[in-house]
Amino acid sequence: MAKYKKKSREEARAQKERMKGSIESEQDHIWFESETLKEFLLFAVKFRRYSYNNQLLIHAQKPGAAMVRTYKQWADCGRQVKKGEKGIEIFAPLPRKKTVEEEKLDSQGRKITGPDGKAVKEKKTIDYMDFR
Repeated sequence: MAKYKKKSREEARAQKERMKGSIESEQDHIWFESETLKEFLLFAVKFRRYSYNNQLLIHAQKPGAAMVRTYKQWADCGRQVKKGEKGIEIFAPLPRKKTVEEEKLDSQGRKITGPDGKAVKEKKTIDYMDFR
């Protein structure tokens, strides 16, 4: 079995941008006519556990999809994915933390300065959601 090749940051960033463009174009297509909107809403009911953006991505890549699963989930069901078969791309939530330096403020919201006259900084950890 071939090993999974990790994407570089530039490749991952380009993929995210391509997927965002796909979401926008699919949304424009769906909301243009009432029939396509009706069809999408019936489609979206099957994927109610997915976010709206991921529903749009699934619909754009495979409008007739009935189920979406990972390779391992298909294998656990006794299904075999055909060699060379390409999967769909969706956004997977990825909780992250980032440490940033911010200027320290007093109780009234004013900057605190040190004995050298420069602003005192403190490190703060921020939780945020990214997508892969």
